Amino acid sequence: MAAPSIYALANSPQRHTGNWRQFRPVLHQELCTQCWICFVRCPEGAISLDANEYPVVDYDECKGCLLCVHDCPTQAFTTEKESR
Repeated sequence: MAAPSIYALANSPQRHTGNWRQFRPVLHQELCTQCWICFVRCPEGAISLDANEYPVVDYDECKGCLLCVHDCPTQAFTTEKESR
């Protein structure tokens, strides 16, 4: 018997899951080429674009999956240990 699929994409705005992270992504704008891969691939919708169209991480919504870090072609994202 197949299990039913549950779709709740980008549900962290209702849950504020940012406190789950052990590492946070940090953008270094000087390395960013504004390709927006991070914006498109963030499964939680935690990355938006600022007035100059640079990515901005909403840490209240970010779960720390670090897809933005791994997928960035210019390595503009690094990780920082989360402090609590």
